[in-house]
Amino acid sequence: MFHCPLACVCCTHTRRYAEVFGAVDFNRLAPYVDGFSLMTYDYARPGSPGPNSPIEWMEECVVTIVPELSPDRQKLLLGLNFYGYNHGPRSMDGKSNFNDD
Repeated sequence: MFHCPLACVCCTHTRRYAEVFGAVDFNRLAPYVDGFSLMTYDYARPGSPGPNSPIEWMEECVVTIVPELSPDRQKLLLGLNFYGYNHGPRSMDGKSNFNDD
């Protein structure tokens, strides 16, 4: 039998939204999904600079979705950013540091 892996990209709770994708959603989908890619990046926003992926927030995202250790927790994939934002006086719009302007 052919098996096509299925991953679900999930926006976890943020400072703006209490819970976008939570434990109830995870428990409903876990039997049918091979992996959940958590969007654990872009914590900081223009006008509110700070770290992009603070470890405490990433841990909180995982525990919010799967509070207890379970075999399904291994299905969680953490999205890591390899970029930063320039929140300096010339770039208050939060443009990526990869921009040359």
